[in-house]
Amino acid sequence: MPLIPLVVALAVLLALGWLERRARDRAWRSIPIRVHVNGTRGKSTVTRLIWSALREAGIATVAKTTGTEPRLLLPDGSERPVRRLAPASIREQLQLLRAARRHRARAVVAECMAIDPELQWVSERRMLHASIAVVTNVRPDHVEVMGESEASIAGCLANMIPPGGLVVAGGPETARLLEHWRHHPFAGIRPFFCQVEAAETAIWLTEVAPQTKAGKRLLDHLVSANRDANPQLMRLALKLATGAGKTTVMAMLIAWQTINAVRRPNSHRFTRGFLVVTPGLTIRDRLRVLQPNDPDSYYQSRELVPSS
Repeated sequence: MPLIPLVVALAVLLALGWLERRARDRAWRSIPIRVHVNGTRGKSTVTRLIWSALREAGIATVAKTTGTEPRLLLPDGSERPVRRLAPASIREQLQLLRAARRHRARAVVAECMAIDPELQWVSERRMLHASIAVVTNVRPDHVEVMGESEASIAGCLANMIPPGGLVVAGGPETARLLEHWRHHPFAGIRPFFCQVEAAETAIWLTEVAPQTKAGKRLLDHLVSANRDANPQLMRLALKLATGAGKTTVMAMLIAWQTINAVRRPNSHRFTRGFLVVTPGLTIRDRLRVLQPNDPDSYYQSRELVPSS
């Protein structure tokens, strides 16, 4: 007799497991674009950027950021907090797939929740089965789990790379700048979040978008819009609130372009020459801080470029 409850419990667990797997498989079939974001720093920001870019391209997208305040990002541009009744678990990725299917999303963007290499593997191979893997950077962190060497950490992060899928990784120079802007202990004014996000948007469009189908569609749209408005000059606007610090953003973009152009002299994506257009002499004089040899150069006075 005591075996009967055990058998019943086992049967219930097997049935629940089968239902969960069936729901996961349906989500895989109905959501063709599945992006898994991993890395040491910047995962939440990159997740949001990809979600925004896909939505702008007309692709219904659901995304989730993790951390102490996880958020579910919905196709209509709204977001809501993820309520947890228990400690965080990678099973939330299955809940994300179900939410995406409920909202009839064509794309889902998931920030990797796991630190342990085995859990990263399970999260990718048994849950998300991504079509695109994004690695933001590789830096020493959680060394007690991932190891102390850069190669060891990279190996751990690689557990979420899908077999036969696309892997997108930023260059080390760009990754270093992004980490510096987000986490450097600035002696003075640190870059505001909107300044960093403006620079990250330009970086994503240049370094990441050309490597993905959704990104290419967005770039084609921008090229088409420019062709209609000004066919001789490709222009891209970054909208910031008044007083948000446009000069700092200009300096950040110049630094990013110049550093990458020096390291990749044959690349057509980067340049060391810049034309700055101003509405008058007063503004022109204020923008002297964009010149590296100026006594008040922002690259040094605002610590926008790592010292080593």
